Amino acid sequence: ILFIKYYPDLGKGYGEWDWKPIYRGVTMNKNTLGAICLFFGLASAWRFLAAYQGREGRGRARRLVAHGAILMMVLWLFWITPSMTSLACFLLAIPLLLAASLRPIVRAPMLIHLLVAVLLGITVSVLFLNLGPGVLDTLGRDATLTDRTGVWTLLLSLPRNTLVGTGFESFWLGARLEKIWSVYSWRPNQAHNGYLEIFLNLGWTGVALLAVVIMTGYRTAVAAWQRNLPTGSLGLSYVVVVLVYNFTEAAFFRMMTPAWIFFLVAISRVPERLHAKVRTSPQAQAAWSEEIVERGADAAR
Repeated sequence: ILFIKYYPDLGKGYGEWDWKPIYRGVTMNKNTLGAICLFFGLASAWRFLAAYQGREGRGRARRLVAHGAILMMVLWLFWITPSMTSLACFLLAIPLLLAASLRPIVRAPMLIHLLVAVLLGITVSVLFLNLGPGVLDTLGRDATLTDRTGVWTLLLSLPRNTLVGTGFESFWLGARLEKIWSVYSWRPNQAHNGYLEIFLNLGWTGVALLAVVIMTGYRTAVAAWQRNLPTGSLGLSYVVVVLVYNFTEAAFFRMMTPAWIFFLVAISRVPERLHAKVRTSPQAQAAWSEEIVERGADAAR
């Protein structure tokens, strides 16, 4: 916000075609700013909810004010930055955060699996089955998802090895890149779909490995939530958010993207010896929660 308001040479740019303002803050483009708002905004929503429910020990009022202010800033940045993928993921994750903190859901873990399946199913139906065109219109997107569907069709028509792909980060090179850029003047350099990006670069082998990572990571996140670890609900939300985020952006295995960094943090297994430490007292839980958030922030930076 400071960069946008007081250092516009760094925090703001203009569209190449229409010269409308594009706000990028401390990042290089609006999508990365949207991703930062998404992941740190969810962390503040999680801390706000914990403070509201009285799980944060002393300083409840201060935490409510602090994280409430951060959430207001995040929502304002979403308002001025047309990063619709991040905004949609944020709106999907909030109900999951709320549900994961409810006692009936905690006592019946199958309900959380059902909620995750419903959220993913709704997203797939709206994006790929055209069952909710009004939702896309509300988000400022058309049926082509801003030319994404056309790009996907073109990418799948280009020659490639379906078993092992073209090699890690090797698809967007040479004649293929020239062909794509000759069709689309805005020069795409990614598939804007993480699953398709993996298929193009690593083939079905890469897709299978990605599926293993997702399944084991989801199981780890659910286990942390079931053990009532302080960051359990947040980690579960991050996993689901990244799965949805990659429907229209390519973030898997991209080392410097916030989505991939937070996904790895969310699926990391906490050593058993720390479980007891976390449960010792409300003060220890609050301190451990702050340490986890700080680790995520350091990793993102």
